Amino acid sequence: MRAATMRMALLGLSLGLAVGQASAEIPANVMAQFSQLSPAQQEAVAAQYGVDLSQLKSQQGDASQAAPMPATLAPRTVDNSQATQRQPIIQNSSLQPFGYNVFAAQPTSQTPLTDIPVPDDYVVGPGDELRVQMYGKENASYRLKVNRDGSVEFPKLGPISVAGLTFQQVSNTLQSRIAEQFIGVESAISFGALRTMQVFIMGDAYQPGAYNVNALTTVTQALQIAGGIDTVGSLRKIQVKRAGKTIQNVDLYKMLIWGNTEQDIRLRAGDTIFVPAKGTEVTVDGLVKRPAIYELSGPAAIGSVLDVAGGLKAEALREVMVTRRGEEGTQVFNLNLASGSDRNFTIRDGDKIEAKPTTTEYSKAIAIKGAVVREGTYSYQPGIRISQLLKDARRDLKATADLDYALVVREINPRHDIEVIQFNLGQAINQQDGVNDLLLQPRDTLLVFDRDVKGYFPNNVSMADKPGVGTAQISASSSQAETQRQDKALAQAQKDMSANQVLDRSTGALVNKNEISQPSHNLELNDVAKGSASNTVVKNSREELLAPVIEKLKAQSSHENPVQIAEVRGEVKFPGIYPLGRYTTQADLLIAAGGPKETAFTAELSRVNEAADGSLSIVYERYSLPQLQASSAPKTQSKDSLNVLANPDWRGQATVQLFGEVKYPGTYTVRRGEKLSDLLKRAGGVTQFGNANGSVFARESLRRQEADRLTYIKEQLQQEIATMTLRRQTGSMGVRASSPTEASELVGKLDSSQAIGRMTISLPAILNGDKRADVVLEDGDKLYVPSFQNVISVAGQVQMPTSHVFDPALSIQDYIDRSGGTKKQADTDRIYVIKANGAVMLPSSNYWFSRSNQVLEPGDTIIAPIDTDYLDSLSTWSTATQMMYQLGVAWAAIKN
Repeated sequence: MRAATMRMALLGLSLGLAVGQASAEIPANVMAQFSQLSPAQQEAVAAQYGVDLSQLKSQQGDASQAAPMPATLAPRTVDNSQATQRQPIIQNSSLQPFGYNVFAAQPTSQTPLTDIPVPDDYVVGPGDELRVQMYGKENASYRLKVNRDGSVEFPKLGPISVAGLTFQQVSNTLQSRIAEQFIGVESAISFGALRTMQVFIMGDAYQPGAYNVNALTTVTQALQIAGGIDTVGSLRKIQVKRAGKTIQNVDLYKMLIWGNTEQDIRLRAGDTIFVPAKGTEVTVDGLVKRPAIYELSGPAAIGSVLDVAGGLKAEALREVMVTRRGEEGTQVFNLNLASGSDRNFTIRDGDKIEAKPTTTEYSKAIAIKGAVVREGTYSYQPGIRISQLLKDARRDLKATADLDYALVVREINPRHDIEVIQFNLGQAINQQDGVNDLLLQPRDTLLVFDRDVKGYFPNNVSMADKPGVGTAQISASSSQAETQRQDKALAQAQKDMSANQVLDRSTGALVNKNEISQPSHNLELNDVAKGSASNTVVKNSREELLAPVIEKLKAQSSHENPVQIAEVRGEVKFPGIYPLGRYTTQADLLIAAGGPKETAFTAELSRVNEAADGSLSIVYERYSLPQLQASSAPKTQSKDSLNVLANPDWRGQATVQLFGEVKYPGTYTVRRGEKLSDLLKRAGGVTQFGNANGSVFARESLRRQEADRLTYIKEQLQQEIATMTLRRQTGSMGVRASSPTEASELVGKLDSSQAIGRMTISLPAILNGDKRADVVLEDGDKLYVPSFQNVISVAGQVQMPTSHVFDPALSIQDYIDRSGGTKKQADTDRIYVIKANGAVMLPSSNYWFSRSNQVLEPGDTIIAPIDTDYLDSLSTWSTATQMMYQLGVAWAAIKN
C-alpha cells in the first residue's frame, strides 16, 4: 500500500510539473503509468496537484493511438547488369534474372515493423502489450504488458496468466473475468505493442546481419527487411534454421509463380535465415511469356522449364532450340514439343532455350482487295466460291466496281509463283456455281477493279454561256485602252485550255498534269493479302492493283516459261499492260482494258514469233472489232500487243464560236472538213454594221504556241535582271541603262499578258468566195466580227499615243504628226502598220507620204518602234515586252 501511495505521489508530481510547463505536453511514459490507475485514483491525483482531468484524458486518448513508426525500408533498384551487387561484373545478356526485384528494398534502421494487424491465432508471449477498454457502469482503459512469467496485472483482478494462449483465447478470458467481477461493465480487448525479437539473416542476402523484428514477421518479410536477395543468391533453396536445425526449406518460386505461401512461416526469436548461392541456371528467350534467366531446383525437363517461364506465346512455333556449351564445343538441339520424348529432354546448367516464331504468311485465308466495301482477309473453307464472299453487288461492292473484269491471283508452287484467272464478276455473283463462280483455294487473292478514273474536266463553258455576259456586251471600242481590255479578257476566257493540260491516254480527255496517276510498283503480294482500307480517291485501280502482279510475273519468267503479259493500246478505255491466264483470248484482253471506245474501228495484233533457229520476228494481223469480241477470238500469247485503231472518218463533237456582227452569233457544231464560209452561211452572214476587214480569228493550237513564246520572253527578261548590273547612269557609249524597278514592272505586266492565238484571215475574200482564203475549221475556233469603227490608232514612240478619226486624205506621217511626232528614241526607218485584220505592213518610201494608194484603212494601227541601238540588251527585252503588252486588236471582251 505504501508503494502504491508513493507511486501516486511521484506520478502526481510529474503531472503537475508537466502541466506547469509552457508546452503543457506530458511525456508518454508518464501518461502510460497514469492510464494504469483506477478512475478514482486518477481523480485523486488530478485534484491533489491541480491538474485538469479532462486534459489528461484527452492526452491519454491521443497516447492510446499508436504513434507512427519511422520507415524502416526504402525502395531499391536492382542492377541486373551485375552478377553480384557487391562485385560489379558486367553481363552481356539483355535478359534479367527472375524474381529478384520482388523483395528488393533498402534497409534504413533496425526498428521493427509494428503497424501490422494481429491475427486471432497469434500466440501471446512476454513483451506483448494488451489494451483493455471498459465501458458501461464504469469507464476505464488500461495498457497491460505481459510479464516475463507470462501474466498480466489487471487492477482489482490481480495477475492473470496469458502465456501460450492465442490472442482470441486471451480476449475471451479477459472479457469473461471483467464481466464476472464488474457488474454492468463491458469490455473490448485489442492489441498494443508487439514484442520484438532478434533474427539472423545470413548468406547471400543483400545486407546480411541481425535484425530486430516483431513476433508476426515471416520469412519473406524478414528478407525484405534485409533488402532482398543478392543476384548471386538462390531463390529456391533458402533455409530457416532453429536451434541449429533446418526446420523449413523455402522455394520462393512457389510463391512468385504459383502463389503458394505455405513455406512462408513465422519466425521465432533467434531463428536464422540462410540464403545459399544459386545453383543451376538456364536462359529462356524468344516467344515465351516471361523471358528471363531462371534458377532450377534440380534436373528438370524442358516442358517444366517452359511452364516456369509462362509457356509459349500463341505466335511461337512448337519447335524450340536448346544451345548447350560443353568441353567439345557448343551443341544445338532442335526439339519438337509435340513429341513426348522431346518434351522430357533434360535441361542442364547453362543451357539456353529459345522459342522460334512461326510463319506470318496466311495459310488458310483468302484476300480481297480493290473496289470492294470491305477489303481484307477472309477465312478459307473447303468448297468456298466467289459468290460466298461477295454475295450482293450493291452491298459488297463499290458503286464504281467493274463487273466485267476481275482476277484471282493464285500461288501454284512452293516458290510462290503465281498464275491469274480472269472472270466476269457480275456473272459470278448472279449465277452461283456457274463457270465464272470460281472455286477458290487457300492463299488466293481476289482483285476487283474500278471502272472510273479520277480525271480533270476542263471548263468548256462557252463565253456566251457565262453569267452576266451576252452578245450585246461583245463590241469593239474606238480607243486603244478598250482594245487592250478586250484582248486581255478574251485571253483569260481561254485560260481553261492551258498549256499545263495533257492528253490522258486512259480516257482521251484533257487533264491537268498534276492529276495524272503514277503507278506504284512497291507493293508486295502479301500486302495485298493483308489489305487496308483507304479513303483516297482511286486514280487508276488497274495500274495500282496490277503493278505487283505484273512485276511478279516478270520475275518468275524464264526462257522455258515466257512472261505472261500483253499490252493493249489505242482506242480502249484503260490502255496498259495486263496479265494473261491459261485461257485468255483477245476478247478477254479487250475486256481487261475496259472495252473499246466509241471511236474504235479495227485492231492490229503484233506478235513476236521465234523460229527454230532462235531468231525472232514480229508478225502483224488485222482484226475487225466483231472478230475480236467473238467467242472464237484468237488466244493470246506472251508479249502480244493489241493496238485498237480509230475510225478515220470519226471525230468527236467539234464546236466553233461566232461573236460580234454576225446575224446569228453563238456556238455551232461543225462537221469534219467544214469551212468558215460554210459556217458563216449557216449564221446568216455578216451584218451591215460589221467590219469584215477587221475580223479576229483565234485558234487554240496557235494560242498554246503564243503562250510558250510569252513564257520564253519572261524567262529571258528575268535572266537579264538577275545577271546584269542595272544602272540608271549613262554608260561610256551614252546608252541609258534600264532600272531594276522598270524591269520588274515589265515582268509583272508580262505575267498579266494572256496568249490569244490570233490567225490573220481575209474575211472579205472569204465572203467573196475566194477558196484560197477560206479556212477549214477546228474544234475551239473563235471568230469575232467587230462593228465598223472609223478610227486610226497611233502607238509606240510618239509624243501622245492616241486614236484619230479616219481620213482617207491623210498619210502615215500625217497621223504621226497629229500625235505630236516621234520621240528621240523612235526608229523612224522601221515604222509599220498593223492592219485591222491583224496583218503587219512595213510601208515603203512610195507609200510613206502617199494619199492616193489607200494604204491606211479604218481600224489600222500605226506603230513607231524604239531604236534598238539606243538601248542596252535588257532595255530591248523590256521594250519588246511592253509593246506586246500594250499593242492589241479589237477582240470580244469577257471578264471571268
